[in-house]
Amino acid sequence: MTAQRNPVRMAARRIVHLLAIVTLAASHTLYAFAADATAITVDTAASIRCLTTLPGHANTLLGLAFSQDGRLFGSSTLDGVVQVWDRSTWQVIHEFSAPSLPAWRLFFLADNARISLGNGTVWNIASGELEHVLTRSHKVAFSSDGVWMAAHGEELSMQLWRTADWNIEQEIDTDCLGSFLAFSPDGQILALAVNESPNNPNLAVTLWDVATGNKRSTLRGHQNIVHGLAFSPDGQWVAVGSMDTTIRVWEVQTGQLLHTLQTGGGLFDIAFSPDSTMIAAALDNRTAELWDVANERRVTTLNHGGEVVSVAFSPDGTLLASGAYDSKIYLWGIPH
Repeated sequence: MTAQRNPVRMAARRIVHLLAIVTLAASHTLYAFAADATAITVDTAASIRCLTTLPGHANTLLGLAFSQDGRLFGSSTLDGVVQVWDRSTWQVIHEFSAPSLPAWRLFFLADNARISLGNGTVWNIASGELEHVLTRSHKVAFSSDGVWMAAHGEELSMQLWRTADWNIEQEIDTDCLGSFLAFSPDGQILALAVNESPNNPNLAVTLWDVATGNKRSTLRGHQNIVHGLAFSPDGQWVAVGSMDTTIRVWEVQTGQLLHTLQTGGGLFDIAFSPDSTMIAAALDNRTAELWDVANERRVTTLNHGGEVVSVAFSPDGTLLASGAYDSKIYLWGIPH
């Protein structure tokens, strides 16, 4: 039985997920890892070791991201400063200040020429031009090809913006407030964590058909707030992580619940491995866990110096990164 949680403590922990978001470069030269990478397997996952930790920033870290070509690195902090780093020298080559409140996510667009906060504030990296700003509070997500930005805010609807000209091409009425957004890998489905009623904040996830604007399914069952939302890279599954200590994995096409993973703590973030077989989980018990999804088996537990708020795999599968409340970024090598 899950122990009762202090509501004040829980409220504080819901803020923690703002403090470190970590992703890794597509380039497999980071920290001189081997170039001939292979996909993570259940056997190799159990041998993961922490290679190094990176110290935190002077101000509270909110987001990190690598460009898709692996050449640039971005970081954003609580004071609204966004820095772009040259990954070959680890020198800051551009710095921007957000005109509004900072946001907990950071994105490089697929063209590697623009960078965006998770509230839809977008800059042209080379010129420093502020290209786009959303005037109201929003959460955003970008399609993998960078063509679309989905935004959800106070309007009880999702807007689809074309990033080439920043025109709204479509609006989807959701009838309720939402938080986390995610595009399926092919860009055809949007997942949205929603508040179905004032007493049930972010307990359900709705799946939407982007082309028609129709709701495909509603995924229910969590007993506490949803913090993690991720599609598997092969597009077959959508995983939902909650502070109720479970990860539920659903089949995208049918909306059927396939797997329930009982973790050791409340979920702040989840990420699929590149081959879609494993899920990494960031937990509030100072650990990250790695799960074999199909067999519902916890493969390994990775200890940290603070509550873990973010996890991400490198696209080549050789690295797992995790960010913790101790303001450190942990880099884990995956044997191959």
